[in-house]
Amino acid sequence: MMNRLLPPAMIGIIGGGQLGRMMALSAIATGYRIAVLDPDPACPCAAIADRFVVAKYDDEEAFQRFIKQCDVVTYEFENADVGLIKNAAAKFPQGHHALEISQHRLSEKNFALENHVACPKYTSVTSKSDLDALSEFPIVLKTCRFGYDGKGQWLIRDKEDLASRKIDFPGEYIAEAYVAFEREISVVCCRFNDGVTIFEPFENRHVDGILRESLHPAQINERTRKLAYEATRCLVEALDYIGVFAVEYFVTQDGILFNEMAPRPHNSAHATIEGCDYSQFDLHIAAITGS
Repeated sequence: MMNRLLPPAMIGIIGGGQLGRMMALSAIATGYRIAVLDPDPACPCAAIADRFVVAKYDDEEAFQRFIKQCDVVTYEFENADVGLIKNAAAKFPQGHHALEISQHRLSEKNFALENHVACPKYTSVTSKSDLDALSEFPIVLKTCRFGYDGKGQWLIRDKEDLASRKIDFPGEYIAEAYVAFEREISVVCCRFNDGVTIFEPFENRHVDGILRESLHPAQINERTRKLAYEATRCLVEALDYIGVFAVEYFVTQDGILFNEMAPRPHNSAHATIEGCDYSQFDLHIAAITGS
């Protein structure tokens, strides 16, 4: 169990985008100082950071220089360098395991199934022969890495549609059965040293693959809410994760299906800033500092 880290300790944030800035504002409000690592000198965090390192996320020299300035470090997005974080594990309460899994869509689905959380039917696609062998449609074909906001994925309706697509190999993909879901929800929790707290689920609506609107609380029944809570608690505890952690699910007539997870504060939960006593960013800062 980590000791509580008191202000004015230095909290490092890898990534200076909008989520990083919101984390930073919560930390600053409670007396902490902020250091940021980001390749963009004009990123949203640049104006409020006490210390700022401009460097690529895989720059080992800059990374080492950065973490030496910090008492604890977190990350705002999934594309942080897992290898560097793994080698600096003592500074990262979130650890590297959740980050590593979340960077690979096939690993995410395998992890969910291993922990008895239902998923859409899926299969790995790593070659043209794997692609040609697909026979059940419609499917959603996704790159295993670096897909976000609808990028790196294609709805394939039938064999003819598949034949018309230019899918590059070598490459790693996952083919998922298309789910005619009733709604999509996200469950945002925060795991502390002594337990897990969970926000009411959020109901999310996307346009062109990008989150456009979140309704809070989600319009779901008590059975669905309980299933989502139990699945999320199971996953975050299996990871031995500390901090805010989000899981997206499809809601169907039969229950819920795992879609993806995010080991960080989540875009769907911004309403917690004004709508809750403590925002997801407040909870994340409290968790990683051992409060």
